Amino acid sequence: MLSMKALSPNALEAMDLPYVEAYNQQVDAEVARRMSNPESGKKAAKIKEAQGWRLRPDLGALCMDGDPSALVVYLQANPSYGDDATRETHYQPHPDWSLSVAGSHIHPTTHAYYRNTVFLHLQQEGVTLHDISRKMLKVELCPWASKKWPGNGKLDAVLSNFPSREPIERFVEHLVDRGAMFIMARAWAPWFEAVPSLAPLVGTRVFKSRTPASALICRSFYPDGFRLRRLRGNTWKPSSPCWTRALRPTQRAGSQRPQSSRSKQRGSMSPTPLTARVARLPGGG
Repeated sequence: MLSMKALSPNALEAMDLPYVEAYNQQVDAEVARRMSNPESGKKAAKIKEAQGWRLRPDLGALCMDGDPSALVVYLQANPSYGDDATRETHYQPHPDWSLSVAGSHIHPTTHAYYRNTVFLHLQQEGVTLHDISRKMLKVELCPWASKKWPGNGKLDAVLSNFPSREPIERFVEHLVDRGAMFIMARAWAPWFEAVPSLAPLVGTRVFKSRTPASALICRSFYPDGFRLRRLRGNTWKPSSPCWTRALRPTQRAGSQRPQSSRSKQRGSMSPTPLTARVARLPGGG
């Protein structure tokens, strides 16, 4: 049986800390190797890239943020951090914001990044930050923060041996079994290797970004995800955008529907799927 206690920051930190130190030693060795290479036009960039792989154990371990029962799950590689990040500013739970990164209480740099970049287009579709906070869960494959993900190489294999990987894998398998919908921003290959049951769902319940270098959630990066709607059980059919349906609040009978910025620009044109009535969905609201 899945225990949520194994996913708590304290539990993850206790099981992983010795592995983090060993991993960082390998990163430092790679940085030293690149620094010793003959000068080249790309040497500085390669050194900076390797330095970004170093994990920040002082920020603590965090594998998820949000309501575990949310319908929409945003899969990331690992947490990022700002230059002035501390353990206190890295993660700030709040009773009014299940997904803390959507909240106004969070560190200003983090809040601005998610409000003005990651969730910008969802807001333009009529989804509020409060809707996102209640109905989206963010899950990290590695709970430790770094500037950059090392990619599908030797260091990625080291990360996969962290003890925290096993409970995270089991948790995401549980999310698959309960019918969650997944936005896969980064680390596609590691996620598919960690949770093989995700791969058969690509295009129906798992949506990969066209641009893994960006965390932005928008139509151009996830065109299939904006063209699906839920029918029954785990069956999906091309039609209305499923993410806005899942994230927007339930529409009460007789109430006025808010217009998205796109529909406002079209003036009095006929309603689009985005402004269609939203059926009640699980995962919040």
